[in-house]
Amino acid sequence: MSESEQELQTLMTGEIPLARCAGFKVETSSRELVEISGTLEKNSNHHNTVFGGSIAVSLILSGWAMVRELMKEIDPEASIVVARQSVDYLLPVTGDFISRCLPPEAESLGSLRNSLEKKNTGKITVEAGLFRRGESRCCAVFTGLFVVKSSS
Repeated sequence: MSESEQELQTLMTGEIPLARCAGFKVETSSRELVEISGTLEKNSNHHNTVFGGSIAVSLILSGWAMVRELMKEIDPEASIVVARQSVDYLLPVTGDFISRCLPPEAESLGSLRNSLEKKNTGKITVEAGLFRRGESRCCAVFTGLFVVKSSS
């Protein structure tokens, strides 16, 4: 586990009790990709599939972590919160899973940077997908709007 991944894992499990209880693990944390994994065992519902709330939380965490990674070079102490999110549930998740978030377009990051410079606050939208571990079909799609407030 890289230093960035260990730092995120410590933050998630230390500051977000739900992430600790759900057993979420940081697989990858970089500007290019964030991956958060979970198990069916800790997140199952009465249908023996992954609980929709666990899917949503895993996806929110991967989006939040991506924004956090992007902010490291701009303002590492910035406050990042989710303002709006939506999840489309496409397939039942019948086993262990992983949520993946790729960075938004460079134009979005440029707009965020400009807004932070002018107003000390900005917004950015990220997208993520959730997959059964070892499979390529997407089971859930997330779109989240995050608000970033400068630390200065």
